Amino acid sequence: MTILAAAAVGWVTVILLAPWLPVPAAGIVYLFGSRICHQIAERSLSLDGAQLPVCARCLGVYMGAAVALLPGPRRLRCRVPRHPASARGVAILALALNGATIAVEWADLWQPSNAVRAAAGALLGAAVGLAVAHVLQPRRAEVVQ
Repeated sequence: MTILAAAAVGWVTVILLAPWLPVPAAGIVYLFGSRICHQIAERSLSLDGAQLPVCARCLGVYMGAAVALLPGPRRLRCRVPRHPASARGVAILALALNGATIAVEWADLWQPSNAVRAAAGALLGAAVGLAVAHVLQPRRAEVVQ
């Protein structure tokens, strides 16, 4: 699990540092970003005047997943829902929020800001990260009485 968390944090770091990477390395990051994201300028965040290699929603998804996968002290760690219905509820909420922001945008009722897109994506990423953590978390043998 630690390796997966490190990879997720590393990917977010590469995305955020892309504007300052040397041209060949930045080109690879932006090319990879173009394969997984639409990269529409109006829906993307910029750092130091340079557009990031993924849109705000995708960046939020990756950040949310990275945070959900991070190890930490037990008392500070996000509790992974034990009951499958709870995990499904979190995932359904995240999907509904993202679906709603996309629907109102496509219906031309409202153009969500990049902050809203990133926040909705972060909730979805956290839901996926928690689901992955739940699947990968070591199972303790239960004592049968």
